[in-house]
Amino acid sequence: MEAAETRVPQAVATGPGFSRCMINASQNMSGGTILGNTYRQQRILEADPFYVRLVP
Repeated sequence: MEAAETRVPQAVATGPGFSRCMINASQNMSGGTILGNTYRQQRILEADPFYVRLVP
């Protein structure tokens, strides 16, 4: 079996606890679709306040 090669974007450290990297248009569109679906499924309307709880 041949080894598979995956190109991973290089992250740029921007501060404690987070980083950033460039994504292509396809990845950006997919992320927007997922976010829009989440808002729709959770019935979050424009300008509705909401909280995001992070679970480690």
